[in-house]
Amino acid sequence: MQIQSPSKKDENYRHFDFKSFLGKPVEDNLLARRELPVSFQNDYFCNQNLLTLEGKKEIFNLDASEDWHVIEQDCSKSPYRRLNVFVEKGIHTKLFIHRFTSQPSLEPNTNELLQINVAEGACLELCILQNYSKETSHVTRIHAKIQANASLISTCIETGGQKGQLRFEPECVGEKARSKHRSLFYGQGNSFFDLWIHARNLANHTLSEADHWVILKDGAESVFNGNLIIPQGVLHSDGYQKNQNLMLSDQAVVHAAPKLEIETDEVSCAHGASISSIDPDQIFYLMSRGLSQSEAETMLVSGFKFPSLESIDGIAKSKVLEALGESENEHD
Repeated sequence: MQIQSPSKKDENYRHFDFKSFLGKPVEDNLLARRELPVSFQNDYFCNQNLLTLEGKKEIFNLDASEDWHVIEQDCSKSPYRRLNVFVEKGIHTKLFIHRFTSQPSLEPNTNELLQINVAEGACLELCILQNYSKETSHVTRIHAKIQANASLISTCIETGGQKGQLRFEPECVGEKARSKHRSLFYGQGNSFFDLWIHARNLANHTLSEADHWVILKDGAESVFNGNLIIPQGVLHSDGYQKNQNLMLSDQAVVHAAPKLEIETDEVSCAHGASISSIDPDQIFYLMSRGLSQSEAETMLVSGFKFPSLESIDGIAKSKVLEALGESENEHD
């Protein structure tokens, strides 16, 4: 097991951008492979799709609902996408996005820009499952603005891919805005995943929470770069960044760097990271109750994953458990 913590000087050295995937000039490469309506913004290529969760005149006519609105994205057929999500004032709704590659040979590189605006008093429960083939490389960027008395409750699950990056950028711009984020990366083989969180509390009485769970097998590698910013003059704001890592191999590598940039007083903030392996005493206890060693290890790993799924239910949870190879009965 190797544990490395990047310094302030080189903490972003592991970040890679989409251009590095393509290996030659981006414009020529893209146009030669596929004719798509594409825009270029902040180094990200994306299709133009507009999604509104109000239910009026847009491409997807979705109303407020206690059930999950589901978007299935086969990224081997549409690899570059941009989604704009608007949750109108007072609306409470749920959105589940499942991204996968059915034919990775068609398009091994995918990219998505997801822009979210949660209006005053609204709530969006968001679950993103990225279940790619082992050949796929990807970048996903989520930028969210959360208005006064609004909430964004997000869960991101990463279960496949060769290498990937998730950039999550929530901004609490109105008083009493809340962002609660959970994510889980399950890495095996030589997979690499970089989670980059840049949260900003820009108004009084705001809350930003980020919990990231990592499970690594074989020679997998992960990076956690978390940052919470509270500028001068913002009062009574709360938040934390937390990264928990479970290492199932001596060859796995984790880089953990949670950070806080607090420029004001009268706030409550914390950050931290933990790295552990399976406790032999726990294995022994479960085996003494009749489980095999393999069954005991599976149960402990399953218990480590469980807190990351607490915010989701219904079809979203079913799809996530299926991708993780878990049974719904075990998590009821």
